[in-house]
Amino acid sequence: MLILSCLFNILAYILAQYLFFDKKVKEPIAYVIGLVIYSAISFIPALSVEEKHLLIYVVTTVCCFFSFRGKWKTRIIPVFILFFIISAVYGIALSVCNLLIARFIPQNLTGLYNISREILCVGFISLGLLIKKLIKTDRRKKLLKIADKYLIFTTLFTAMIIALTISLLEYSGNIISDVKYQNIVTIVSGIAYISLGFLGGMTLYVKQVNEEMRTLMNNEVMIKDMQKKYYEALLDQEKGTRAYRHDMANHIMCLNALAEKGDLETLRSYLNDMQGELQKIQGRKYKTGNEILDIMSNFYLPQLSDKIKVNFRVKSVPKLDEMSLCTIYSNLLQNAVEELNSSPEREGNLDIIFSQDIDVCRLMISNSIFREKEENSLKTHKKDKKNHGIGLSNVKKVVDDLGGKIWITDKDNIFKVIVELKSQ
Repeated sequence: MLILSCLFNILAYILAQYLFFDKKVKEPIAYVIGLVIYSAISFIPALSVEEKHLLIYVVTTVCCFFSFRGKWKTRIIPVFILFFIISAVYGIALSVCNLLIARFIPQNLTGLYNISREILCVGFISLGLLIKKLIKTDRRKKLLKIADKYLIFTTLFTAMIIALTISLLEYSGNIISDVKYQNIVTIVSGIAYISLGFLGGMTLYVKQVNEEMRTLMNNEVMIKDMQKKYYEALLDQEKGTRAYRHDMANHIMCLNALAEKGDLETLRSYLNDMQGELQKIQGRKYKTGNEILDIMSNFYLPQLSDKIKVNFRVKSVPKLDEMSLCTIYSNLLQNAVEELNSSPEREGNLDIIFSQDIDVCRLMISNSIFREKEENSLKTHKKDKKNHGIGLSNVKKVVDDLGGKIWITDKDNIFKVIVELKSQ
């Protein structure tokens, strides 16, 4: 019975690896060796039944550790996670056995009771694996988003259950007059309260990390999209340049012919046409010395109409990480361009200035506004308020995290944002 119990315990770990880590058992021989070792130890008469049961969990956990491939440091956390999850599943199986199965099994057949618990545990994990297989990937992602959204509420509910359990445990300590039992209750309750605090701290940390990861992923997607369009524009420009260069011999022949005839008016007109065509191919290019800023500038600024006068000056570029730089500059620039494009028939101005003092770097973006002035400058005036309303708020958050300052003014039909950061 004990060997069979060990076999079911190993099966539970194998199924749990598939369920929670999407990892196949890389070294199944580890479980086979563990089962053989346990079979040999189980025949030692000096060991009690309880000690042999304890050995089952130790041997299985060690086998799980060696079943993963990779560096040993990367195996520790998955093994601990599996151990605690399976322990929780065993606890549920134990409760079900006590409520439904124990009453039907004679007391002299405790081995059958233990096997029933093992089978029930494997059944629970198998059910979870089946549900996971049936749920499609897109649906699974939606469920993960829901879980992330209600992470705080789930944690609070879990904390309430733990607190209730502690209260019941302390209540039982008051009823039972055994001093040893009361001391154990006090120790366990103290550990549980510490765990509650740790759970709350970890939940806040995970939530913060998730928000930062989402921002990072959104910025990465945006940068990749801008890079793609930027490089496509460069390819189109290169094609136009090659075509222009290919026709250059013919243009020179025509220019020579006009010069020989002395037709200066036609020659001047021809040269103006050539210059216009060259400017059209080259377009307006903005260079800051920073690849991220170059990509965003050359992605957004060409979207402006010819009626918008752009003043683009770079004295010094802030030395920030790409994520912070992208969040600050892209949100401010996108807001300015979208405001200026809201009335393409009107003339306006856009000023972008990067400057540097002794220990402070500064970014100033100001643009003409074509809307009626409102009191709250941080309020979005776009239709898609859900996605655009957080633009300036995100900038302010990053600036605050970097220990910088931000000034926002909205007067005389000019919207101006100045960001000041300490030089790094």
